[in-house]
Amino acid sequence: MPLLLLTVVYALNRHYIRPYINANVDSSSIQFLFGILPNFLGAIIMFIFFRYIVLKSVKGTFLCINIYIVCHELLNFLTDNINFDFYDILATVTATVVMSLIDFKITSSNTDQNDSTFIDKLFKL
Repeated sequence: MPLLLLTVVYALNRHYIRPYINANVDSSSIQFLFGILPNFLGAIIMFIFFRYIVLKSVKGTFLCINIYIVCHELLNFLTDNINFDFYDILATVTATVVMSLIDFKITSSNTDQNDSTFIDKLFKL
């Protein structure tokens, strides 16, 4: 359920909120924050998916997501003539670092090995 909720927020921001903010809000700080939000949320969604469904490894998840975003930005720059956006990469790296730290805190504090999942513990914080 949290993964679905994050995906909905990501889509709403990317397709509706961010275009509205860019067209109607003069604050460059607000535009910047809503500009990097899809990358930040997308990295969180990918982290949860890869860490707990596909790879089940923090290190592998961290590397895959960050290598993917750099390659994605380079391909957009080289093939679509889209500006290379360092802030998108920075937002993705920040999100994966934050999620890795949260994962470490939750798994290291879990000494009793109960059936609670990362998502259950994340939303109890």
